[in-house]
Amino acid sequence: MDKQTATSVFESLASGVRLDIFRLLVKLGPAGLVAGDIAAALGLPPTNTSFHLKAKRGYSRDNRSDCKQVCIGLVVNTEGLPVGYEVFDGNRRDVTTLEDMVMLMEDKYGKAKCVWVLDRGFVSEENLDFLRGR
Repeated sequence: MDKQTATSVFESLASGVRLDIFRLLVKLGPAGLVAGDIAAALGLPPTNTSFHLKAKRGYSRDNRSDCKQVCIGLVVNTEGLPVGYEVFDGNRRDVTTLEDMVMLMEDKYGKAKCVWVLDRGFVSEENLDFLRGR
């Protein structure tokens, strides 16, 4: 293992939660566990576990390349209350998450007449064509 890869691997274990996850997975061997079962085994909220499993270095609008980040897709109803969310890898661009979010929401709640409100980070011809085709 080269020095840069080793540094990245060990750096990712610098969190107590990530270290606990790593230890649990080492004990379990190749069979492993899915994120929800990891959370239950360690007494953690599922969102906390998802965060720690997906945090990666990515583009930071705040010029904070020293910090890991996640990309969270949040879906709210007309009152602004959360309906669903998904945690994406921190190095994933917003524009690449739209189709996944639409499909996840449709799988969970069925197709519904809805209005998708997005910020400019999601706008692309491909995404607009995808939404128009629904």
